[in-house]
Amino acid sequence: MMVFPKLEMESVKHITTSTVRLTMFNDIIKQLQLPNKRLILDCCTWWNATYVMFSCVLEFKDIFPRYAQRDVSYKYLSSDEDWVRVEEVCSFFTLFNEVTNIISKEVFICKENCGDFDALEWWKVNNLKFRILSKIACEILSIPTTMVASKYAFSASGRVIDTYRSSLKTDTVQMLLCGFDWY
Repeated sequence: MMVFPKLEMESVKHITTSTVRLTMFNDIIKQLQLPNKRLILDCCTWWNATYVMFSCVLEFKDIFPRYAQRDVSYKYLSSDEDWVRVEEVCSFFTLFNEVTNIISKEVFICKENCGDFDALEWWKVNNLKFRILSKIACEILSIPTTMVASKYAFSASGRVIDTYRSSLKTDTVQMLLCGFDWY
């Protein structure tokens, strides 16, 4: 079982959430004359951002101890074992990142050249190359989309408490709401 390296995520969050700390980190990069790159924080809506963040963190592996000497509030210095975990996660996510890039290019090319790209068909054709990912993609892509507005999809108030049920007790309303979650 792979253990996810949270210390490095907290480290990047600590540095990138303050312009003073980020400037301090960038000054070390400039002093060592490293390529002009920057730390990237994980984004919860972009699923391969974790890979991009960790691969970037690995490039700055030698910067973090120097940064820790300058910032007394920095408490996220990684051990050698932590760095091994980051490398393991990066090697695991490398394939996912490559597939994402391939699909992004395919979809972009298809949007330019043809109007009817079939993602399920693409995965059927490429399932030998990406065995596990093709199974995951087929399960996810086969879920039908909905046309319900988000305010109705995530709000149950009108369906539970209406003019006929306005005198229900709090416990009863909570039970009704929990009952809707099981459908």
